[in-house]
Amino acid sequence: MLYSFRNPFDFAPLDFANFFLLHRAFDAYDPIAIAFVPVLVAVALCFAVARYTDKQGGTRLKLPVRWPLLVYLALCLLGILYAWVYELQLGNSPTDLLFVAFYGVSASGYTWTLYLFHSTVFLGFAYLFQLRLTEELDARIYYVALRRGSPLRWLARFVLPVVGRAPLLLLPLAAMTFVVAVLGNFTGSNSDAIEGIPHPGWILYQFFVNGTLQLLCYVLITFIVSWVSGRTVAGLLALGTILVLSLPALNVGQLLPAALNSMGYLELGASELVRITVVLTIYLVILTVITTLVVGNRRLFFNERI
Repeated sequence: MLYSFRNPFDFAPLDFANFFLLHRAFDAYDPIAIAFVPVLVAVALCFAVARYTDKQGGTRLKLPVRWPLLVYLALCLLGILYAWVYELQLGNSPTDLLFVAFYGVSASGYTWTLYLFHSTVFLGFAYLFQLRLTEELDARIYYVALRRGSPLRWLARFVLPVVGRAPLLLLPLAAMTFVVAVLGNFTGSNSDAIEGIPHPGWILYQFFVNGTLQLLCYVLITFIVSWVSGRTVAGLLALGTILVLSLPALNVGQLLPAALNSMGYLELGASELVRITVVLTIYLVILTVITTLVVGNRRLFFNERI
């Protein structure tokens, strides 16, 4: 079953889908050129930043270290508010909003806006890890690793804190969702508003258990690709590939570790959620072994990194 959450004001002017889907833009704006203005402005700003960076000799802009994290959290909050205002037509409990905001994809289809928000949250975390990895690879990584005693010891000191932050990320996300739900007067203990959804406990299971496993898979995939290639941009290409593979038309049978923590898969039932947990755990074990092997390989460790 593919759920529809959209409320009566389908084509609200601030709906992000209106700027990226042409048929939505036709219905939302007159003249339609209005829809292209924000997109063109955003592209122009990106181009200006790239030119400015290039004129500075290719160095990165000196932004405060916490800016990427603050922007990331702001986007997460914006997406939750968007789900509440534009996507949730009926709701009784905070888990209803959690379900809708992190719907992602389902076996039968997806909604672009919810899919992109889900990708922003979970692939965005991997991107933050990619930024940290870039700093590590650009710095005196060899001296740091040798000072730690061995490459594997460096790996443990570098990756384990990220592993600990993955489940901690989900706590503030859930907290933000519940606060928005309370402000929206969704204070019931159980929901009958969305037919066919399992007990709220399974919503929390999908969010925290499978969400943590999915985050860790993304982090290790990013690390392996960046490490083996010797180029951090390869990690970004890996994230883009995951973004495409998350689509239900490609991830048939939910066998690929891409967006398997989507709330849309709740429609498959509790047994399938447990199967997804097993699939993600197997991938996580395999990725952990591969990570250990590639870092322990001195030829790869001292590979030229650009």
